[in-house]
Order: sequence, then structure tokens, then C-alpha cells
Amino acid sequence: MYALPRNAIHHPLRVRGTAPRTSPEGRHCQRCTAHHSPPQPKPVIFCIFAAYAQRPPRVQHTDAKPDVQTLLLKHERTLMKQDRFMGFDDELRHLVLDYEQSCRHGRTRYFDLSELEQIIDFYLDTNDVVRLERSVAHAEELFPNSIEVRLRRAQWCCATEQYRRAEQMLLELESEDPSNTDVQYTLGNVYGALGESHKAIKCYHRASADGFELGIIYGNIADEYGSLGLSDKAIHYYKQALSHKPEDERSIYNLAHYLIDEGRQEECLDFLLKYVRRHPYSKAAWHALSHVYISLHLIEKAEDSMQYAIAIDDTNFEYYYDLAMAQRNEHLYTEAIATLHSAEQHTDEAASIYVCLANIYNGDLNNYETALYYYQKAHRIDPDNTDFLVLMAECESNLGEHDTAITHVRQALETSPHRSEYYTALATVYVQAGFDEEAEHVFQQAIHLGDPDEMLYIVYASFLMEQGRYDEAADILNRGHANCYNEAQFVARLAVCHYMTDNRAQLYNDLGACVAEGEEAIELLFTICPDMEQAIDVANTIESFRHDLNSNKQS
Repeated sequence: MYALPRNAIHHPLRVRGTAPRTSPEGRHCQRCTAHHSPPQPKPVIFCIFAAYAQRPPRVQHTDAKPDVQTLLLKHERTLMKQDRFMGFDDELRHLVLDYEQSCRHGRTRYFDLSELEQIIDFYLDTNDVVRLERSVAHAEELFPNSIEVRLRRAQWCCATEQYRRAEQMLLELESEDPSNTDVQYTLGNVYGALGESHKAIKCYHRASADGFELGIIYGNIADEYGSLGLSDKAIHYYKQALSHKPEDERSIYNLAHYLIDEGRQEECLDFLLKYVRRHPYSKAAWHALSHVYISLHLIEKAEDSMQYAIAIDDTNFEYYYDLAMAQRNEHLYTEAIATLHSAEQHTDEAASIYVCLANIYNGDLNNYETALYYYQKAHRIDPDNTDFLVLMAECESNLGEHDTAITHVRQALETSPHRSEYYTALATVYVQAGFDEEAEHVFQQAIHLGDPDEMLYIVYASFLMEQGRYDEAADILNRGHANCYNEAQFVARLAVCHYMTDNRAQLYNDLGACVAEGEEAIELLFTICPDMEQAIDVANTIESFRHDLNSNKQS
């Protein structure tokens, strides 16, 4: 339902808000180039039909085409509203504003190479791709043979995802200056973005030769080993990264993720407890520590750790969300609701908070009226989000307001006609309203969409099974089974279908698949068809598969 935030691997733009750095030799360092986006918010909508992702507000398109100068002015106003100079010193601020004023009024004020490098790097830092290209072009006019300027042109290519072009330019620079660690670092970024991890790792190791910014480099190397599935090496280099750059949140989160994923919770716990003793104001470390406790089902300690993170930054909705979801998983619904109301007071994520509250009332407490109230509040904040309409419809249908529910789902489908989970929602409402023919028509419509959601197959098959149409249900399940994620949901239902049609050969295979999936699949099997729990042949087959599975594990 939720997991540690992990920063996306390699994006060769600079970290937003990172101040310019100067290398020991006095040259500006290219190694601030960011390859990691900030942690992304967790999906917060949980519906019986699917986990719907929230959609950004719809952009209104017009035929009018503003001129370039108008676009630049609008872009500048947007950047100014975001306080783009936060984290940078006044000297750089004055330099950038002087340059922009010079460009705006067509002045010929001369900027030397060092000044232009700082200006270009500021646009890299702030992700200002529009002005980045213009500043690089201006520098190329004045200093066409400068390696530093050509390197920044390659970084612009990375910023605009022209990775092969960037690679070609960087290889030319490498042939001219093989010892340039900034070129090697940027090449590492390029190969990382292209998914060529082995090449990226070699470049990062070469870039580490000058001993500068090793925390960032080792973090990148760890990311690449993670991409290759080499968790031990990734863990090693994340630890190395933190030894050189203790404040690197990306390495804290990813290290904890890999250790937890490898079942090394005690090692992770020991590392983070020592870390927070040395760095008690690291909100990322407290946040990660809470996840270790959650994985160990130590909910009270998880709450304490998350409260430390919240005390350091009480505006971060993710902390409240993770705490509330941990409480919800432990069936502490009153505490989870209180946590979300606390988030309402301190963060600006009202729509997400209302959806989380509604999910608890809807999915856990079966209080559909209160759930509907919060879904409606979320919809008023973000009326373009069609997921809210579907979630409202689920509650309305459970309250017997089937006509209203059908209207809301159809409104969602008008905006998003290719969302198969919306068809699943509409068919479910029809079933609850007693309109089986209409439901089957909708199921058939959805099945013929390009890439139906796997929940569609599960719900459609369940509908057919309730009508005793087991052969048809098995056919639907087999169609969706090929590329499914929730294996247990499919194999359990297939076992029931083959049991009810006395297809013993297929049933034998299905029961073996259920045992392989674990007790969750067996419990689901008996929940769907209680008669199977009393069937001696089924019980004997399951025990036989369990015995074989345990024997294989021991050997």
C-alpha cells in the first residue's frame, strides 16, 4: 500500500536549490548535476476496483499562439513566484539578474567565461531549460573552443533528453581531455539515463579520481548497481555515499529500502539508530527508521520515529500519510483518522487527506455516508479528477443510490473513455442494482479495450461464477492471467472453476499454484468456495504440495 520513497534514477539536471560549488582547483564543479528527483507523493486512493492515480488539472487549449517574448516573460514570472534564488548567495543573484536584464534590453554588457559558467549552472540548478539553452548559445558565440562551455552544451542535451547527442559530444571532449572528471561524471549521467549501467559505473569511478563530491558519485554508483539487481553492492555504495555526504536523503532512503527488501531489518535498524544519534535532525533518517519499525510490526516505535520526523518538518504530508497507513494496517483506525486530521492542520494537501479519510471510512469501517462526505470534499477541491467521481459512485451504490452512482461513473467515462477500471466500476454498480444484462454488456466493452486492468478480469470472472458460468469464468481468468501481478487472485478462482466443472487435471495444477503463492491464496480459495475446504481430495493435494515445498526449501 505504501513504501519508502525512492528517488528516480539519474536525471542529468542539477538539484533544485543547490548552491554553486567550487572545486579545490577553483573551477566551478559540474558534479552538482542532479540525477534524482525528490521523493514523489504516494498514491492515496484505494478503491475496491483499483488504485486510481490522481490526475493533474486539465489544461485548456486555445488556438492562440503567443510570441516567444510573451512566453519568456510568463516563464520568468513563474520562476520568480517560486523564489528561484532560494539557497543561492546574493552575488550570484545579482549576476543572473544583470545578465537577464542585459538580454531583455539588448545591451552589450560583457560577461567573462567564469561569469557565464555560473549563469549557465544556475539555470541547470533551477531546471530552467528555456534560459539554459539561450545562455549556452551566448557562451558558445564568445568562447566556441572552451571545453567548459561545450560540456555545458552536452548537459543541455541531457536536460532535453538528447542523450545520444550528449554522448557523442562528451566522447569528443574525453578524447581531448581524458583526465577531465567532470566529463566522466556527465558521461555517467548519460549512460545511467540510457540504462547502460556498466558503462555508467566505469565513468563514475573515473570521475571519483579527484576525490571531489564522492558522496554524490557513490550514490550514483549505488543506483546503477541497484538497477542491475546487485543489492549487496548497492548497499555498500550507499553506505559509502553517506560516509562522505551524511545529509544525502536519497542514499538514506535507498539504503533502507534495499536492506528491508533483503530482509536485513536488524542491520538497517542498527545503522539508522547510530545515524540519528549522530544526526538527530535528519528527518529522512527518522522517516526511514519508522519504516524499519513498520516492517517489524513495532507500530509504537514507528509512531515515535515518525513523530520525530514530523517535529522537524510538520508540513510534509508524506510523514502523516505513512504514519496513518501504518496505523490503518494495524487496525488502529481512530489513531489513523486523528493523524490525518493533524495533517489537515499543518499541510496543504487537503484533497489527498480527504481521500485518505474517505478510504478508511469506506474500506475499513463501512461507513459509506462519512466516506461519501469526504470524497465529495475532495472533488470540490479538484473537480477535474474523475477518480473522485468513481469513488463517490462506489459509496452511493453501497447506500442504494444506484442512479446517482451510474451517472457519476458515466461522467468519468466521458472524460476518460479508455480507463478500464471505470468500466469495472460501472459494471459493479449495475450488478448491485440488479441490472445483470447491462453489467455484462459493460464488461464486454471493457475486455475489448487495448490494455484492460487486471481487476476487470477478476471482477468479471467473479460475476460469471456467481451465475454458475464456470467455463466462461475460467476463460476470462486465463486471458487476464498471462500478465497479472496478483497471482493469488487468479489461481484461487481458476481452482474453484475447475473444481466446480470437475476438471481434475487443471485443478491439480491450480492447487499447486495456490500453495506456491502462500497461505493467502489458500484462504482466498476457501473463502470463495467453502465446500472445497471439506473436500478430502483437495485437502490431500494441498498437503502434498506443502510437503514438497517445505522439502525443497530445506534442501
